[in-house]
Amino acid sequence: MPDNRYSLNRGRTLLLGGPASARVIDGEVEVFGHRPRRGETLISRPWRVLPIHALTDTELELSLGTGHSLGVVEGDTIPNSWHDLSETIGMNSRVIVIGGVDSGKTSIVTLLHNRAVRRGLQTVIIDLDVGQSDICPPTTMANSGQYSKTTPSLHLIRPEKIYPFGYTSPSYNAKEALDKAKTLLSERRDSCVLINTDGWVGEGAADWYKANLVKYAAPSHVVFLGAEPGPLLEEAVNNSGAEAVRLEPPKVVAPRSQEARRLIREMNYARFLRGASLRTIPLSWISFKILEQEGQNYPSIAEYLTEIIMDSEKCSCQASKKLVGHKGLDLSDIGVGIVSYVLGSDDSVLSLALFMGIDSKRQAARIYTPFSDTIKKLAVGGVILSSTGEELHVYRQR
Repeated sequence: MPDNRYSLNRGRTLLLGGPASARVIDGEVEVFGHRPRRGETLISRPWRVLPIHALTDTELELSLGTGHSLGVVEGDTIPNSWHDLSETIGMNSRVIVIGGVDSGKTSIVTLLHNRAVRRGLQTVIIDLDVGQSDICPPTTMANSGQYSKTTPSLHLIRPEKIYPFGYTSPSYNAKEALDKAKTLLSERRDSCVLINTDGWVGEGAADWYKANLVKYAAPSHVVFLGAEPGPLLEEAVNNSGAEAVRLEPPKVVAPRSQEARRLIREMNYARFLRGASLRTIPLSWISFKILEQEGQNYPSIAEYLTEIIMDSEKCSCQASKKLVGHKGLDLSDIGVGIVSYVLGSDDSVLSLALFMGIDSKRQAARIYTPFSDTIKKLAVGGVILSSTGEELHVYRQR
């Protein structure tokens, strides 16, 4: 990737679309409230745009990958109302952010975190966005520990507790998604708590789900980004006593296609599967937990695996192409598995894994995972992945 010197005048914002990076050579810039040191490198991941706002005349060194984008706008892309909100957040604030897809939810959480930290506060991030998670693998929810450093991107924050959901949207099983979220929301700490949610909004089940998130979050602030609450959510906000804050989206929004969102997930699956190897473990040694969709009830892991394979063969998807001519329940020879999670004693996630099927002769599970210790419990979701993290199919009950 070629290196380029780039001069950014005071008051302008460079919109750096990844894959790309910018190293601060001279001057002062701000990214979502994070002020990098001279010499620090800011990384813009693929299908993301990093707004680098110049507080002074600034010299950057850019490294640009294939598919990057560059744009410059006058002024700050962060709305003034966002900055105003950040000044009201205190030690015991609990802020839940609600908005549709690509509305700026992660951006506002990042800004609120950085502004709080710069005022000497610690924050806890709760990531409930199972489809576009930042601090945890896709299909999971997590919280961070108490964090006291600014960051240009939430994905640099390490999770403390991760809980499995198994699917890319809470719409697959809203009740189960809520149960997982309640576990994270029930913990109370003397910190500023910032809660990011998924983009599933609207009437019906989405309204019910978001209303219950507000109920269990016990927030001080409910932030709406370009989304009007449904009747249940509006009632929940009123009953909570929280301040409802309606903010406009960022001045520059880079909408992502469904394909781009899938590719971001694939990048994150691969990140959490890095260093994985295939393990063969007797079925009798493992307790399996099937993360079923609402209304499902599978008596055994073999029956669930059979259903997943049959569904994948019928769909017009990448999984069906991989399964052409394949026989049996062991998918490891074609490098395909179901997204799974090695669980600890409290049912939190110790490691991401792929359940690659059953060796019928040896009555053994085939598990692809970076986890090297004893596996006693495995939760199995409904997303079909390749060993490289490629998302081949998401099972939906018919």
